[in-house]
Amino acid sequence: MLSGKVSYDGSLEGDVRLDMIKEDYQGSPMPRVMTSVLVGDGGSWEIEVPKGFGKVNVVAYLDSDGNGLSPGEPIAAKNGVNIKNAAVGGIDLKLSDDPSSLEIRLPPLEGGGAPGEAPAPDAE
Repeated sequence: MLSGKVSYDGSLEGDVRLDMIKEDYQGSPMPRVMTSVLVGDGGSWEIEVPKGFGKVNVVAYLDSDGNGLSPGEPIAAKNGVNIKNAAVGGIDLKLSDDPSSLEIRLPPLEGGGAPGEAPAPDAE
């Protein structure tokens, strides 16, 4: 089991989602979302995970538009959580409206760009 808390002090509203991302899944150069769980309006959470899964990045975000992680949505991450044979608790994540401090590779977002960036304009 993985467990912790998600908090947010900002003004945006929406459901909080929690993703477990594996950066080196089966040798792929792109990070892969292994599981995504809705945790409602935040607070305490708990996820059952396979024993011995190895290192994952736990990413929480406020899905203000209801379509998954989009540029500009509040986000937080705990990198390198090592899933061995025992439960891992205390993974507390404080969502931020400024994701520039995140040091994590995410799968590409809808509309392009990194978390917090505006989508790239359409080429004409």
